Amino acid sequence: CLVPVRAFYEAHATERIVNEETGKAVRRQYRFRMPGARVFLLAGVQLDGCFSIVTTEPNASVAPIHDRMPLVLGPGESKIWIGQGFTELADRSPIALVPEAEQSRDLNA
Repeated sequence: CLVPVRAFYEAHATERIVNEETGKAVRRQYRFRMPGARVFLLAGVQLDGCFSIVTTEPNASVAPIHDRMPLVLGPGESKIWIGQGFTELADRSPIALVPEAEQSRDLNA
């Protein structure tokens, strides 16, 4: 299936911040969006009305923050994902994403 999103979030593997609501240390969240796109598509699988997002190896934009990422579809790739050639979409290195750090108090500040 195809899942339209405006962004997706990943937690940093080691970077921690203070949650303003609880005062506890939590992993910093990063929001990833696709420059120039208001909405983009993630690859998913569905069964019986439920769905899951497919993940893959992170590209250069996501790798410094997390060890996996959603399978982000580029322009024209939705037909490939739904068709027979979906395995060719495993390499996401050409997909440009912009990370934005969550705004909370930094533990090192």
